[in-house]
Amino acid sequence: MIKEAEKYKEEDKRYKKNVEARNALQKYAYNMRNAINDKEISLKLSAKEKKEIDEKIDLVLVWLDVNVVAEQHDFENFQRLLSSVFDPIVMKMIKDDVGSSVQQ
Repeated sequence: MIKEAEKYKEEDKRYKKNVEARNALQKYAYNMRNAINDKEISLKLSAKEKKEIDEKIDLVLVWLDVNVVAEQHDFENFQRLLSSVFDPIVMKMIKDDVGSSVQQ
């Protein structure tokens, strides 16, 4: 009985980590979508950048709908995919903002 309880405890722990990773990915994707649709941010994005981000967000959200039960590493891999697209663009925007404020 104790072995069985330990087994379920480990399964519950893994399930919890999977759910947390899924929720984090979903939240990140929606936050990115909100960011690129924000008027101020949207003006700083090229059409190509916005399209690239939007396509990746759509890919992730469709994948989340289809893969309700996936492993933590799968969710983390998709979050890294989104970050690899979004982070360089954000860094460029920050650099541009800093550069323009220094010039003023």
